[in-house]
Order: sequence, then C-alpha cells, then structure tokens
Amino acid sequence: MQNVEQSMETANEKFKKQLEQLIPQLNDDVVNLNDESTDEKYLDRQQNTFEMIKELDEKMERFNELEKRSA
Repeated sequence: MQNVEQSMETANEKFKKQLEQLIPQLNDDVVNLNDESTDEKYLDRQQNTFEMIKELDEKMERFNELEKRSA
C-alpha cells in the first residue's frame, strides 16, 4: 500500500512540475498571438483586405489550438 501511495505522490509531483513549465509557456504563446493580432496593419486601408482576413483566420486557428491546450 505504501508503494502505491509513493508512486502516486511521484506521479503527482511530476505532473505538477510539467504544469509549472507548460502554463507560463501557454501564457507567452497567448500574449504573442494577441500582440500579432492587434498589429496596426489590420486597420490600414491600404493593406490587401483578403490577405488580412486570411492572416486573422490563421491566427484564430492558432488561438483555438491554444484554447484546447489550456483545457
């Protein structure tokens, strides 16, 4: 019984360490994506509208992937 408890504690500690690394990485990815998405070029009427929509669609896909990772 004690070995099972120790094994569970070890697995929990390992999971905790992984989360401690992954959460800041995920936060950084979200901040970077937000910065990219709020670039002033998306408000510039001189830009190709279709290209800007395509880029924003790609960013939305990345956002959705990050959202899934956060779960």
